[in-house]
Amino acid sequence: MLRVLDEAEFWKHQESEHTVVIREIVPGLENDHVEKLKKWQLAFSQTEDMVVRCC
Repeated sequence: MLRVLDEAEFWKHQESEHTVVIREIVPGLENDHVEKLKKWQLAFSQTEDMVVRCC
C-alpha cells in the first residue's frame, strides 16, 4: 500500500510542476488556459498533500 501512495505522491507532484512548465514555455497562452492550468496545479497539489497525510 505504501508503494501505491509513494507513486501517487510522485505523480501528483510531477503533474503540478508540469502545469507550471506549460505556462512558462508556451508564449501567448490565452488567459483562460492559464487559469485552468492554475486550477489543475492546485488540484494536483491538494491531492499530493492528501496522499502525504495518508502515509
